[in-house]
Amino acid sequence: MKELLLGGMAGLALGIAAQRLGLHRRDDLRCALGLLHPAMLRRLLLAVGLGTMLTALMMWLAVIDVDTVAVPPLDGGTVIGGVIFGAVLGWSGLAPATAPVVLGADRFWEGLCAVAGCAAGALLLPYAERIFPALRGWLPASANTWFQVTLDEPFLFAGGFLGQGCIGLVIAVAALCVRRPKEDAPPEDIAPAEEPPAPEPASTAPEDVQDETFVAILPGEESVVVDTQEDPPEPEVE
Repeated sequence: MKELLLGGMAGLALGIAAQRLGLHRRDDLRCALGLLHPAMLRRLLLAVGLGTMLTALMMWLAVIDVDTVAVPPLDGGTVIGGVIFGAVLGWSGLAPATAPVVLGADRFWEGLCAVAGCAAGALLLPYAERIFPALRGWLPASANTWFQVTLDEPFLFAGGFLGQGCIGLVIAVAALCVRRPKEDAPPEDIAPAEEPPAPEPASTAPEDVQDETFVAILPGEESVVVDTQEDPPEPEVE
C-alpha cells in the first residue's frame, strides 16, 4: 500500500510538472524538437540537466540501489528504435510519457487516443520479436556506461557519480544559454496601423461653392466660407 501511495503521488507530481512545462501542447513540443520554440527547448534541456544531476546525487547517496540498475545493451535494435521513436515524436508531438499528460489536460479524447495507441503497441510488441535478432545483429552489442555508476558493468570514462553530475550541469548551463523570446516585441505578421490621409483643402472658388453659402473676403485675410443652410427641424415627439 505504501508503494502504491508513493508511486501515485510521484506520478501526480510528475504530471503536474509536465503540464506546467507545456508538454501537453504537442505543437509546441514539435517546434521545440525542430529548434523553433526556444522557450520550450530551454525547459526541456533544463529538465534533463537537473534530472541527471538529481539521479547522480540519489545514486551516490544510495537512495537508488545501483545493484538493481539494469543497463540495456546498445545494439542495432536500440539505434533503429531510437530513430523511429524520434521520427514519430517529431511528427505527432506525442510520446508514451506525454500521452497521459494530454489525457489529464484539456484535450481528453486526443489523450485517450494516444494512450490507446501506446497500449496497442505494447500488446503487439511480442508478435514482432521474430525480427529483433536481425536488427540487433546490425550493430555489435555494448553494455558500457558513460561513467562507473554500476558495480559490474564496464564503463567508458572515469569519474563515477561526479562525472554524471557534471554532465547534467553542462546540460543545465546550455539550457540557460538559450535566449528567451521577447514577449513584449510586436509580432511580425501584424502590419503597423496606417496613418489617415491628410484632409484636402476646401475650395473657395465661386463655382465650387454651394448656393446656400457665401465667401467672405477681407483685405489681408484668408477667404472664409460660411454655410447659411439651416439644419432641418427635428420631428416633434408626441
